[in-house]
Amino acid sequence: MGATVVLGMRGTDAVAAIENRPPPVLTEKGTLKHQPLPYEPLDPVYVGNLTYEAFYHGHCMYSVVEGLVRALSEKVGGPYLTWPTATLDYGFAGVNGWGSICGTLNGAAYALNLISPNPGPLIDELYVWFEQTSLPNFVPEGPKFEIEGAVANSILCHVSILAWTKASGLGAFTPERKDRCGQLAASVAVKVTELLNAQAAGEFVPAYPISEETQECRGCHTQKASYLENSQSKMDCFACHEKHPL
Repeated sequence: MGATVVLGMRGTDAVAAIENRPPPVLTEKGTLKHQPLPYEPLDPVYVGNLTYEAFYHGHCMYSVVEGLVRALSEKVGGPYLTWPTATLDYGFAGVNGWGSICGTLNGAAYALNLISPNPGPLIDELYVWFEQTSLPNFVPEGPKFEIEGAVANSILCHVSILAWTKASGLGAFTPERKDRCGQLAASVAVKVTELLNAQAAGEFVPAYPISEETQECRGCHTQKASYLENSQSKMDCFACHEKHPL
């Protein structure tokens, strides 16, 4: 009977919690209203070092968000003091090892949407920067290895790691590759912080537009009622596809 009473109370509490859950905040059009958390400019190097440290507690997606949230918990407090970053640890190796989107970018987009009043342009800038830049490009304090960068031409985890293994001559399951991803996470966190700081100061200017070749592909494949309307993407097409005459 005691167990029945306890279970009954738990059930009642659960129902009450559901009833008390506030509805989503919507715009006049009935879509979700963007509600960013407060932000104060941060030191990118400090965030990068926090991210590198967090990487060895969890993984890439978690560490990017944890570095930013921890720095903001110290400077802003409020919601950042209890934000559940550990829930993001599933994002390792392209989501639970599936090699899809790089966890650093998955976490970065989450953080930008959480913090930025206008995250879309920052996400686009970050993703093209990631495709075109030799990474990692930030050396944290006390790195385990000296890591050379490589250009991925992709936002996908397995393509990014492949590019690095080709450039380094090292395997995907070596300690050096693991540290490469830790330094990559730190590099992405530094870039995210720089983008947030620039936007907060009203100084953000896009520097990494989608390439003209990719725009040509999009003109046929990703535009409504276009010649071959069969895709939705902003990624560099030629990391995976061969070029063909128009």
